[in-house]
Amino acid sequence: MAQKNSSSSTVYMWSDTFGSYKNPLLLDYMSARNFDTILLSPGPDMISGSEKLFSFVRSAEAIGISVELMKGSNVLIKEKNRGSINDFVKSARAFNANGIHLDVEPHTFNDWSQKRQYYLEQYTRMVQYAKRVATSHNLSLSISVPVFYDDILPELYPLVDKLYVMAYNISTVPKLKKRLAKELQLTGGNSKEEKLVVALRPDDFVSQTQMEDFISQLNQQYGKLTFAVHDFETLIGLN
Repeated sequence: MAQKNSSSSTVYMWSDTFGSYKNPLLLDYMSARNFDTILLSPGPDMISGSEKLFSFVRSAEAIGISVELMKGSNVLIKEKNRGSINDFVKSARAFNANGIHLDVEPHTFNDWSQKRQYYLEQYTRMVQYAKRVATSHNLSLSISVPVFYDDILPELYPLVDKLYVMAYNISTVPKLKKRLAKELQLTGGNSKEEKLVVALRPDDFVSQTQMEDFISQLNQQYGKLTFAVHDFETLIGLN
């Protein structure tokens, strides 16, 4: 199933996909493709205390793959709902995950154009809260943001361990360079410790080879970058 890659180090995985495949198959695929991080939305398994999830995190760690549990609920943007972040962090700690990942997208709200600044401010406060809670439980924090959250990038960047920028509908090097101009300014170079991760969507490419060629072109022109694939199900669809 797997075509090796040298640049895409992270893959997103949603709960339906996680429930559809046996752990050994999932981990064999991840290992064969050289992924070192999985952003996993556990779904009901988080609530049920599933042995499948326990076993997956344990087995992944044994082969050097980090698992961060992902929460994608947009209601977290509201202050009254942020307590659920605390509960999620506690559960992630109980499952021995390495960190948590927030995929919260207020730009999908119907009134985004009218209340953009308000939502961006609330988003920043949400991340500040999540950082405090994650740190208190010795977990890392990463987030996914679209390419148009430029206004709050300077505030977000110091708060997180990884900042995933969702560079969707972009499959040419000049276009990506233009769209990520502000994000790349934050990196201060191409250190291995850099926080910026460019998330690509397999649907934007006709094959894994084309996606890998695109990544190679970026690295040749602009230095070493770190990439993520969104998501596992669409990735295997390219095989």
